[in-house]
Amino acid sequence: MRTQQVLRVIVCWFLVPTLLTQGTSFAAKNQTIDEMRAAVSKIGTGEKARAVVTMKDATVLNGYIRESTNEGFTVVAKQKTETVAYTDVSQVKKKGGLHPAITAAIVVGVVLGVVAAVMLAKCGTEGCS
Repeated sequence: MRTQQVLRVIVCWFLVPTLLTQGTSFAAKNQTIDEMRAAVSKIGTGEKARAVVTMKDATVLNGYIRESTNEGFTVVAKQKTETVAYTDVSQVKKKGGLHPAITAAIVVGVVLGVVAAVMLAKCGTEGCS
């Protein structure tokens, strides 16, 4: 009986994060110009406004946003300053952080680990009665 409970916890431990990440794509999606403007506005400007900019030609710029206008924005990446137009950009996102699906999978894994530890501590080696 106890073995079945432990096996259920182990199966859930691996199955739930897999189910949470199903259907999510880690590939860059093309944003509309309005979405890019909103992303740049949310990230802000200045040395702490770190961003990853994916261009339509697959070039990736990692740096900070110095300034932004209605037509584009300026990215400072490794001592190289480049002004890019929104029409040339595929995606703009804040640098750092994890994909939400990965964060959810980590949280579920931690919760399942705590549940398993509590079950083992409560039931011990004799099993739950």
